[in-house]
Amino acid sequence: MSIAISTPSIAGKPWLAGLITSTLFLIVCLSWGTTWLGIKIAVESVPPLTAAGLRFLIAFPLFLSFALLRREPLLFPRQSRWFFVFVTLSYFSLPYYLLNYGELHVSSGLTALLFSCMPVFILIFSAVFLREKIYPS
Repeated sequence: MSIAISTPSIAGKPWLAGLITSTLFLIVCLSWGTTWLGIKIAVESVPPLTAAGLRFLIAFPLFLSFALLRREPLLFPRQSRWFFVFVTLSYFSLPYYLLNYGELHVSSGLTALLFSCMPVFILIFSAVFLREKIYPS
């Protein structure tokens, strides 16, 4: 984004940079905001585990194509593989299954609101459990 704004054709038109920024922000809001509605619709027709699995099954070819296009390495170092298995299970598989299961009982709007509070909870838990200093800025 900063590269596009610094080009001469946009640098003389600050309104164009604002329009591009606003458009990109709108795209992010629509795609992330409708995720919760999509999950709610999915869990009404298939079990939560299936809905979570299908989400990753659909995303996998897209991310694989992107990684291959960028020529990124696809294999992890052998000594770190158990760490990546742990991250996969604890950060993706279990939370998204629980999120899908929770949407059986909670509205998608409330789910979106609770999920958007996650950075605040991370800040609080980091201060309490990891004893990290929090600096107001």
